Amino acid sequence: MNTPPQHTSTAHLHSLHLHSLHLHSTPSQCTSTACTSTVHLHSTPPQCTSTACKQDQRVLEALQVLNCCEGDILFLLDSSGSVSSYEYTRMLAFLGDLVRPFSLAEDQVKVGLLQVGTHPRLEFGFDAHSTQEGLQAALRDTKPLRGDTNTEEALRMARDWVLVPGGRAGARASLPRALVWLTDGVKPGDIVGPLTALREAGVAVLVVSTGHGNYQVLRQVVTPPIENTLYFVDIDDMSIITEDLREAIIEIIRARRLHVHDISTNSAKLQWRPVLAGLPGYYEIRFGPVPTGTGVGGAGGSGTSPSTGGSQYQRLVRPADTSVAELTGLKPGTTYTATLTPESNENVLTPLSVTFTTKPEVLSPATVTVSESGLTSIKVSWGPLQPELVISYTVEYSALPTGQLHRVAVGGGQNSTVLRNLHPDTTYLVTVSARHASGRERAMSVKACTQEVLNCCEGDILFLLDSSGSVSSYEYTRMLAFLGDLLRPFSLAEDQVKVGLLQVGTHPRLEFGFDAHSTQEGLQAALRDTKPLRGDTNTEEALRMARDWVLVPGGRAGARASLPRALVWLTDGVKPGDIVGPLTALREAGVAVLVVSTGHGNYQVLRQVVTPPIENTLYFVDIDDMSIITEDLREAIIGLELLWTSPTQLQPPPNPNPTLFNSSHVHEDSALYEALGSIIRARRLHVHDISTNSAKLQWRPVSWPGAAGGTTRSGSGRFRLARGVEEPVDLAPAPVRGAVSTRGWSEPADTSVAELTGLKPGTHLHAATLTPESNENVLTPLSVTFTTKPAEVLSPATVTVSESGLTSIKVSWGPLQPELVISYTVEYSALPTGRFTGWAVGGGQNSTVLRNLHPDTTYLVTVSARHASGRERAMSVKACTQEAMPALADLQLTTVGSDSVQVDWRGQADGVRGYWLTWEGPPESYSNSLFVPPPPGPSASHYLPASALSTRLHHLPPSTQVCVSPVYRTARGDGLCCTANFNTEALVYGYRS
Repeated sequence: MNTPPQHTSTAHLHSLHLHSLHLHSTPSQCTSTACTSTVHLHSTPPQCTSTACKQDQRVLEALQVLNCCEGDILFLLDSSGSVSSYEYTRMLAFLGDLVRPFSLAEDQVKVGLLQVGTHPRLEFGFDAHSTQEGLQAALRDTKPLRGDTNTEEALRMARDWVLVPGGRAGARASLPRALVWLTDGVKPGDIVGPLTALREAGVAVLVVSTGHGNYQVLRQVVTPPIENTLYFVDIDDMSIITEDLREAIIEIIRARRLHVHDISTNSAKLQWRPVLAGLPGYYEIRFGPVPTGTGVGGAGGSGTSPSTGGSQYQRLVRPADTSVAELTGLKPGTTYTATLTPESNENVLTPLSVTFTTKPEVLSPATVTVSESGLTSIKVSWGPLQPELVISYTVEYSALPTGQLHRVAVGGGQNSTVLRNLHPDTTYLVTVSARHASGRERAMSVKACTQEVLNCCEGDILFLLDSSGSVSSYEYTRMLAFLGDLLRPFSLAEDQVKVGLLQVGTHPRLEFGFDAHSTQEGLQAALRDTKPLRGDTNTEEALRMARDWVLVPGGRAGARASLPRALVWLTDGVKPGDIVGPLTALREAGVAVLVVSTGHGNYQVLRQVVTPPIENTLYFVDIDDMSIITEDLREAIIGLELLWTSPTQLQPPPNPNPTLFNSSHVHEDSALYEALGSIIRARRLHVHDISTNSAKLQWRPVSWPGAAGGTTRSGSGRFRLARGVEEPVDLAPAPVRGAVSTRGWSEPADTSVAELTGLKPGTHLHAATLTPESNENVLTPLSVTFTTKPAEVLSPATVTVSESGLTSIKVSWGPLQPELVISYTVEYSALPTGRFTGWAVGGGQNSTVLRNLHPDTTYLVTVSARHASGRERAMSVKACTQEAMPALADLQLTTVGSDSVQVDWRGQADGVRGYWLTWEGPPESYSNSLFVPPPPGPSASHYLPASALSTRLHHLPPSTQVCVSPVYRTARGDGLCCTANFNTEALVYGYRS
């Protein structure tokens, strides 16, 4: 029996040299697509002196070669004048690490190198190097061509003769071919045609760009899937893609001699390279279980196979022009051996064998999933679909914790159903059970939640959507889908939220105003049907329309008076024009401005125009990752972060103009802050700080008419409050029925909070009514209901952890009940199986410190109370000690030339995961004002792996400060900083902790 060659995972071979490998004491789980062996190679070389040890080391050196592949890899390397010597050296080192694990031979991998310059040149063809030593030496000795970036001519050479099978460059026939292009992304020329021709000729195309490049162009020319074959990476971070790129190449050139796929419980597909193509003959396939057992029978005959140790086998015959066969009638959970014998009168070909195990028997439902969750409906799906085994399914669901049970029965050929008429914002337990023809039953349960209706808000939201020619159809579709998800939870009504859409093109257009859609169904349909305008990005005109009439209260677009207004601008960041003036005018008019940019955009400009705080209102996100900001942006619109902010608590926003600070801005901007603070949250009346016998009532401060026709917080008005207690059985809204007590009092007009005291513990419903009273205005009363907390609270009701250190944690509990509690017992142990420790403290104590703990460890802490009544109560929490994060030990800077610096450092801990390097130039000169600080100088940050203890920075301004910090699992440790002063001679600067 021929066994396919084993190989080690490329995940364990990254950047390792030939003589620095030894077996780890514990084999790790092997999940790489390139991995079929559980041998794990460690990167620390053992001390090898004995003869036996050296023999073992030679075995390991053999294991480290990737015998998995056969094919020709051509590297197209940009060495034109746009690539600096430093970048070129980094690219060659990257290629050396990338190809080092491959086995080079006639029946395995061959490598060629084609350089791009004014006159592209083939440095070496596929027959040049058959050993790693020769290949690595050739890469080290390669020199750049310089000149123009003539990529088109290089690709023509690759297509016309370098990658032609049987040609003079050594490419082989009937083997996979791959072109890996390394470029800095600078002016590559017209590459779409040549690369498309290469792909049509059967060449796999992969691209690594160390510059920004043109993503839209490159995604067209690489071999799908693009996430495996297209990489954008900084020149100093190329090592982070080595493993992924090698995996992608392996998948392309993996030796497809004989392998099995689509393995199920009772079938599998056998696939092989058609070695008999064009020859007379046929393939004979024999397969059977490895242990001796009962034959499975089937078409093609059966018998006893010598190759399977006497077990029953099946025989299939397939013609010479086939390369796949389906094996059926297999037993679940059984290991099989299949042997493929090519039979031909002209050639003697070696049989190929493979061993595989069928999947264990799976009874439906093995999986239950929930999707398309709505306000009142949920789609439930299950699998696998087994209509030949399942008679029927029963879907049962009930609202947690004690809802009514509902049942839905469906046929055995159905694998999904929609549960309807559910309650919004409710958790359901859904159980899918199957009745099998064999008489067996199987059930599986999941929890599912309906969506919440956001009745929290009132205001007008205008979306300014860039649909100009710079936005592709794909990007436009993604933006509309993002808007649909963002708005879906909002309740649309006259007294709640209204939405408008204004599109940006050559001639901006209001797609629909605020009065157009009062239901989610209508709004979602309108978004789906919206078409792009195309043309120029005339954002200035669109903002003028928004300012002059779309967002004007009482105007024809439907904006409402005295309600919050928000403008949310979605842009690709391409040439927005002069936007500062129009957006500033909108903010001064009381409109909250939020921006989402799917391109790089101009951060310095956009931060001036959005409503503070910018971390809530300015987003930069890739078009394919917009969903990750949906919740944050929705929260920003709702305004959870700025509840009930008073003008005296606010600071003025950054002045967009570099002029002296004017104190007169404080009052105006603070008032604007208050108007925009909550953006669209409805601040009608709400209750907080609810306890057993008290609660706080808070409301939006009503504006009273002033003497001069303006508004003020105080005047000729007052608030009258009334509260009543409802019987537990009567939950009817106001007017209160069955009230056992009622109390009323007044508060002055300039207040917005009142404390309700003397309430009954555990009362199911309190009703409070707030009536603004004024001789000049008639204002609607506001009401709210709430439930007080239950009276009896046994300690410990809360357990908290604070002052977490490396070896200690403070544990506190409450409430303190010395008259009820005799003693507390504090018990703790390291998870998952640490030693159990505990001690007792008095009933008058509510905290203790746990000491002598292990750093960076999770503990389960339990506080139990022994009450005088004989009752006991316990509560547990998880607590973590801090990770030991020693500071950087040493940092040295060595200037190289007039604008480069060599950075060397040394850590002092084994737990370092990497290093964070930042540099910052001196602030720019700035003299307009003595009170406004100058803009910061240029800066950059880089993450480097733990193995990197040095790097070189180029093109730095004078007096650049360089800082290096160690990065641990949970946080960054303290770093060191040095300033490099460039002179004509190299200087060394350093600091040691």
